[in-house]
Amino acid sequence: MSRPIGEVAFGELAPYYDYLMRQIPYERWADYVEDLFLLGRREPRSILDLCCGTGRFGLAMVRRGYKVVGADLSYPMVRQAVANARDEGASLPVVNADARALPFEREFDAVVSVYDSLNYIIDESGLLLACESAARALLPRGLFVFDVNTVTALREELFTQSRTGSSDKLHYEWRSQWDPVTRLSTIRMAFTWRDEGRDHTFEETHVQRGYDDDEIRDTLGRVGLRLVGAFRAYTTRPLTEDVSRAFYLAVKR
Repeated sequence: MSRPIGEVAFGELAPYYDYLMRQIPYERWADYVEDLFLLGRREPRSILDLCCGTGRFGLAMVRRGYKVVGADLSYPMVRQAVANARDEGASLPVVNADARALPFEREFDAVVSVYDSLNYIIDESGLLLACESAARALLPRGLFVFDVNTVTALREELFTQSRTGSSDKLHYEWRSQWDPVTRLSTIRMAFTWRDEGRDHTFEETHVQRGYDDDEIRDTLGRVGLRLVGAFRAYTTRPLTEDVSRAFYLAVKR
């Protein structure tokens, strides 16, 4: 099994991640995932938040009455998720686990992975293992919901962006490089946290792989997951080649 890139990403960034993502509408994400649950004709009560990060999406689902468990490969992110749940007084158990080898079997009504987490699995065999692991964690007829950055998004280098010279505490400059042969996008990220006259500068390198729609469909079928639909992100319109983010909804046979 090759080393997952997520094992070395989201380390030093973890304490600052929620600040970086403070504009993300987690409640709207939860609304959308519930819409997909309805399309899948299921009413899940137990959810595995796969690649949960700092737990913000999982906590949004907890507030709606779901029983949620989080799982993430990055221990610093797991530690932050535990702290966030404690601060809210919420029940969100979180385990440090590789998406390709989850320690669960027939435990959840739904497995949900949001914000392009599965792109961090950078080879087809790893994606197969992750989908197989998600399927194993599901109860019969359970739902698997996940999103990915599309090949179009990575090819257009959407990660090349910066925030410098602003009044924000967190400044950053990212440069991405797309390799059309390997379909890997390498993103070199430089951060500076400025607070009370003190600067903390650090760097991380993230790598994401672009997967074709046909690859994803084939992978789901090989592990006993029936595709219900592939959608333009945050809509129920069918996926097209020009979109930057895709959502998939599958059900365990």
